Amino acid sequence: MKQEQRKIDELAQEIYPWWNKTFMFIKKTRVKTWQGVFILAFISGCVVALIWSVSMDIQTSSEAVGETATLKIEPKNITVNKGDPFTADIILNTNGSKVVVVKAIINYNPQDFELQNWDTTNSVFAQSNGCIYNNKPCEIINADAPNGKITFILAKPTPGVATNSGLIAHLTFRTLQGVTPSQSNLNLEFIASQNATDSDVIFDDGKGTDILASVGSATVVAILPALPNPDLAPNPTPVPTPVPTPISNTCSEFTYSDWNMCLPNNTQSRTLLSSAPEGCSEGSSVLNQSCFFRILTSKKKVAVGNIPKTLLSGQTITLSGKVFSPNNSVTIYSYRNKKKSQRVNLSPQIVPTDGRGNFSLSFQVSAEKGKYYWFAKDSVRGKKSKTARYVVK
Repeated sequence: MKQEQRKIDELAQEIYPWWNKTFMFIKKTRVKTWQGVFILAFISGCVVALIWSVSMDIQTSSEAVGETATLKIEPKNITVNKGDPFTADIILNTNGSKVVVVKAIINYNPQDFELQNWDTTNSVFAQSNGCIYNNKPCEIINADAPNGKITFILAKPTPGVATNSGLIAHLTFRTLQGVTPSQSNLNLEFIASQNATDSDVIFDDGKGTDILASVGSATVVAILPALPNPDLAPNPTPVPTPVPTPISNTCSEFTYSDWNMCLPNNTQSRTLLSSAPEGCSEGSSVLNQSCFFRILTSKKKVAVGNIPKTLLSGQTITLSGKVFSPNNSVTIYSYRNKKKSQRVNLSPQIVPTDGRGNFSLSFQVSAEKGKYYWFAKDSVRGKKSKTARYVVK
């Protein structure tokens, strides 16, 4: 039976004390394109729960009065020979405000430019960042070369970043043909502050407020090589040149990647890897098709893994579980003291699941001694694991 598409109406953003660390959620009140849920969770120093998504929409519910930020591409004007590389930087100005997340969407014409490389090593969000994911400061980068788009999402826990001219990313392109644009052709996508689909700069107010007020794009001119000077010497008697038989230059054979997973709108896509004959162009490649979207589930009971029953304050442990909904998420609920009258609830944590429905989250246990209880709940099916316990001495 076809399952109804899952909608997420609200993911609350708050900054909570969790095991004496800073933990922040980014609020989303509307998700228009569901290819997964993107949630950045930061724990200052050593813990991060991060959900990867191909596209991310942020729409906030409040507006900071007097707080604004800008994004721009530098240099503003670029001139380069056809076929040569050129570089561009994305620059952030918070105008004195402190921000914790930046989302920069850059659009370009893939027929004019090829994106060869990008680098966030020297970004202002990489400096002294306590949020670490895959041994790097927390970031998500989604490059969509066929459609000429790349999205950078960088995050840093409170107090975040305050800068007048801070580097977000360094990009390297190559020109593919001569270009003489009448307007900017390397653009930061921006519609309006609080818009759910464009670039964003999230203010450090605990509410997920977008304070991006404006963006600056760039104009790239690609110059064709100069024609050689004419030869003024007398021309010899011309020799007739055989007229070649016309050869079709339209592509007729294609090689593709595997189909991506089916999306909630019942479509899936794939990438064109190569085409034939050599040097051909255009042709009828098939990059999208209809599919049946369904959420894979398992009849087995969800379960969480065992951890040492007795722990020392400051010791690092890993919570894990299996047989949850794959490529989705679980919510971890935990509390101290079993009696309801003495119970202290801790902040719930949202953690991604892999393609097999497994999850894992490592963190330092609280300095406060006592008995702690926790369980995991499947975000799709609502199934809960058994409650597990550990003791901090």
